Formats: sequence, C-alpha cells, structure tokens
Amino acid sequence: MNTLLEMTKTVFGYVCFVPFLFLYSGLLSLTLAPLLLVGGVGFLCVILGVEEGVKPLWRQLWQDGKDVASARPRSAQ
Repeated sequence: MNTLLEMTKTVFGYVCFVPFLFLYSGLLSLTLAPLLLVGGVGFLCVILGVEEGVKPLWRQLWQDGKDVASARPRSAQ
C-alpha cells in the first residue's frame, strides 16, 4: 500500500511537471503563472516519489531477480 502511494505521488508529479516544462520553454505568461506553481509542486512530488517509492521498489525487484537467478533448479520428479 505504501509503495502504491509513492508511485501515485510520482505519477501525479509527472502530470504536474509537464505544464511546467511547457511554461519554461517559452510559453510563460502571467495568465499561466498558476500552472507554473502547480508544475513546481509536481516537480517536488516527482523527486519525493522517486526517492521514496520507485528507487526502493526497483532495488527490491533487482534483489528478487538476483535471488531467483542464483537459486538452484529443483530436480525433476
């Protein structure tokens, strides 16, 4: 459940970060300033989500994969 929450935060962060990229690339105007704020918050969500959720998840999957690869196959019955 905790990993799901972290991944949700990461996805939310990417969704909010996309408008930030468009604004930063030259479409910045006063009417789009709230989107810039949302993009900044989204960027923080991405950083926090990746650090807390995705990296440990990949680390665990990598370790599980190594454990499976190093296990001896069971003999045929």
